[in-house]
Amino acid sequence: MSDEDDIEEVLRARIVADALMVGDIDALIELSDVLEASGTPDKIRSFVLQLLFELLPDTARDTMAAAAQAGGHSNVIDFFTRKPRDE
Repeated sequence: MSDEDDIEEVLRARIVADALMVGDIDALIELSDVLEASGTPDKIRSFVLQLLFELLPDTARDTMAAAAQAGGHSNVIDFFTRKPRDE
């Protein structure tokens, strides 16, 4: 990997982190999709997403919960009850 590739990777990570910090539910869904596509087992994927979610500020978690409910994201884990959302 070149230095340019390293910088690009850091910038992508920063963009995702910034989106998560403001409560962008799509960033969390995209992260889940990336983990799934890379072959991450469901239990590990769930743990990583839960860990990230718990580290977010309360405002970001509240925004994500509201967006997931309003958008009907059936593939989003309800991080408050830790079970899949009802469809």
